[in-house]
Amino acid sequence: MEALYAVPGNPGAAGLATPIAADTQNPAEIVRVAESVGADLTVVGPEAPLVAGVVDALRAAGRAVVGPVAAAAQLEGSKIFAKEFMLRAGIPTAEYVTVDTEADALKALDRFGIPVVLKRTAWPREKASSWRRAARGRSRGPRSGLPANWWAPRDRAW
Repeated sequence: MEALYAVPGNPGAAGLATPIAADTQNPAEIVRVAESVGADLTVVGPEAPLVAGVVDALRAAGRAVVGPVAAAAQLEGSKIFAKEFMLRAGIPTAEYVTVDTEADALKALDRFGIPVVLKRTAWPREKASSWRRAARGRSRGPRSGLPANWWAPRDRAW
């Protein structure tokens, strides 16, 4: 190997790879970067660039790439998609509910009780965030201790 590049780069890779500033969720920009450095192979991850279609764009440009296409990346990138897929395929999975408003999310928390896992999806703005709520022997409701910014206007939760 002659060179290793990291987009956008991080301190952990600093001693191994040359960082390149680029928008990892812009497939055309990543193709331009791969072409400009003459990349023999591009490895794409984490979920956000995969869901954004970076692998699809690199393949369409004839570049060698490792990673799932956008349609397959939905299994990891969208918890709602994954849950619906599991139900259609008969794969056992925990009960869930999908909500589109903060009020409905709070009703769902009351319905499920604790412990509960709340995941919010905010693609492409940010990776899904999750909070695990557990009683640990105390009689607290599932809403106690939620971060102040736990809901954003464009979120969907399950």
